[in-house]
Amino acid sequence: MAQDSSQAAAAAAIPTSTTPVLGPVGGGGGPSETENKDQKAFERWRKTLSLITGFGLTPEEFQAEIDKADKKTCELRKEKLIKSSPGVRFMMSNLLEAGCPLTKTMLECASCDMTKSGGFSKDHGILLCSNGFFSKKHQEHTMIHEMIH
Repeated sequence: MAQDSSQAAAAAAIPTSTTPVLGPVGGGGGPSETENKDQKAFERWRKTLSLITGFGLTPEEFQAEIDKADKKTCELRKEKLIKSSPGVRFMMSNLLEAGCPLTKTMLECASCDMTKSGGFSKDHGILLCSNGFFSKKHQEHTMIHEMIH
C-alpha cells in the first residue's frame, strides 16, 4: 500500500497543463537554420536518388527531369562551343560577313524525337536537339552542319 501512495504522489507531481512548450529562445517556434539546410540537403539527395533509380517519380516527372538535364547540358555546351570551337566561330563570322548574322539566341536547345540531332528553319533559326547528342563533338558537328544551310 505504501508503494501505491508513492506512485500517486509521483503522478500528481507530473504537470498536466496543456500550455504548449515553446521552441528555442528567439526562434519563434519555427525550424532552425540548420534544420532548413538539412531538409534542403535531404531533398536534393532524395531527388537525385529518384532520378537515378526512377523510384518515387511518375514516368512523366522522370522524363521531365531528364529533358531538363539534357537542355542544361546542351545550353552549356552551346555557350562553350560559340566561344572556343574554331569551326563554329568560323561559320558564325562568315555568316556575319555574308549578311546573315547568327546570334546565340537563334540556336535553340529543345527535346526532339530521337531520329534527329538538329534542324534549320529560315524563320526560326537552328534547333539543337538536346536529347539527341552523344557527345560535345556530336553537338559541335551538328551546329556547324546546320549553319551551312
